[in-house]
Amino acid sequence: FDPSASLVVHVQNHLEPLVLLPAQEILLGRSEDGQSPLEGGLDLHPFGAAECGVSRRHALIRRGEDTLTLLDLGSTNGTYLNGQRLIPNQPRVLRDGDEIRLGKLVLHVFFK
Repeated sequence: FDPSASLVVHVQNHLEPLVLLPAQEILLGRSEDGQSPLEGGLDLHPFGAAECGVSRRHALIRRGEDTLTLLDLGSTNGTYLNGQRLIPNQPRVLRDGDEIRLGKLVLHVFFK
């Protein structure tokens, strides 16, 4: 993952992708009520996260020197990378085109 690259996140059943410039860490989760912002993260509340079983602090994308890794934070409904459930707190390398599922919410990630 190139230092100048951005991360494009497509949320299933939503037209507009989200474009992120990854910092050291991006928290994937949801705000409590859609009003309070999710500190340092991607708030998936507008995409029906609560109904899909996304935890408030569900998973983390970490930036390494030349990689991005995905880490489940012990979420209730699990984090899946390309259909395989992640073991909590064990990072997995994220690749261009990967599918991430948080509970029942499906995301596709692309590097740009």
